[in-house]
Amino acid sequence: RNSVMAQYAVPDADITDAGWQDQSGGTTLFSAINNGINGPGASPNDSTYITDQSFFPSPCEVSLGSLSTPSSRTNHYIYIRVRRTDGFTNNVTIQLKEGSNVRWTETLTSVTASFQTLTSTLDSTAMNSITDYSNLSITLGAGNAPDVTRISEVELEVPDAGGGGAGEPPKLHPEFFISLL
Repeated sequence: RNSVMAQYAVPDADITDAGWQDQSGGTTLFSAINNGINGPGASPNDSTYITDQSFFPSPCEVSLGSLSTPSSRTNHYIYIRVRRTDGFTNNVTIQLKEGSNVRWTETLTSVTASFQTLTSTLDSTAMNSITDYSNLSITLGAGNAPDVTRISEVELEVPDAGGGGAGEPPKLHPEFFISLL
């Protein structure tokens, strides 16, 4: 995790709020969960968060900032900072979507009473299915009753788009230098 050369995307707009609200009761969700966790300049802020206020919970969806196609289809991680507010076991289901196509789904079951960062590691099928890294979104679903699960940050990490820096250096061809004489 936390590759030296990586790209990070955080939420940049709301797609579906459903019954979710921010810590002040507002419905601009992305701005409460877009400070980042691991990326450059990231500064997790647990005083801003989103929570499902519906009696029958339904997922919200936020778009992610645009990424370049990574140089490698490995090391794709979704990070969320989350906590529960009741004494029960709470789950958070996350989906990574490309347009309307679901590319990854995982239910994280270790939500505790204090904010913590949970990591979802995409498998090779999910990583290889993504074709447009500029059209990704995250869907978040929380079970139980209203306001029991709070999410303060969401972040996607993928490898850097740049090549080079690894492998063999370019080979020099003596014929080229002879041609210069």
